[in-house]
Formats: sequence, C-alpha cells, structure tokens
Amino acid sequence: MADRAVVYKETEQGDLKLHIFNPVDFDPSDARPAIAFFFGGGWVNGNPEQFFPHSQYLASRGLVAISAEYRVENKHGTSPQECVSDGKSAIRWIRAHSQ
Repeated sequence: MADRAVVYKETEQGDLKLHIFNPVDFDPSDARPAIAFFFGGGWVNGNPEQFFPHSQYLASRGLVAISAEYRVENKHGTSPQECVSDGKSAIRWIRAHSQ
C-alpha cells in the first residue's frame, strides 16, 4: 500500500491519483531521486497497483516511487489521447511538487 495518494487531476470521469511510496527515513525537505510508473494495458485497461511491488522495493532502496492512475477505455470510455494527456498532467504535478 502507498504511503499516500494525492489527486493530481480532476476529470469528468473522476479524480486521478498518484500513489506515492516514500523511503522509511523520508523527510519532505529531502532531495531524493524519484521514479514514476505508468501501468500497461494498451490504453484499454489496467490499474496503478501493477507497479506497487516495484514502488515498494525502490522506496526501500531510498527512492520516492510513484504509481500513476490515468483514464482508460474500459473504465472511463476514453481514447489514447486522454491517457497521454493524463500522463503529461501527472509528470507536471510531480515536477511542480518536487524540490
């Protein structure tokens, strides 16, 4: 389970979250490397939990790991264009909230 989930984008289909995994000794003032994961599924299906084990492992090694949620066809009725737009929004949020 993530240390926290934050809403990075509000859409007609619902809020989209970033699931953030912090290192055990994390302090918000730390400058840490970070990695963002986007699940696979051909823009049709999938969910951010696909990368929770990877995120937990990397957080245990000192990185801030983030697993992003984005809209997909089966769940939200969207096209690949919305998926890419969500991915760009996620990266913008991460950059804006990093140190």
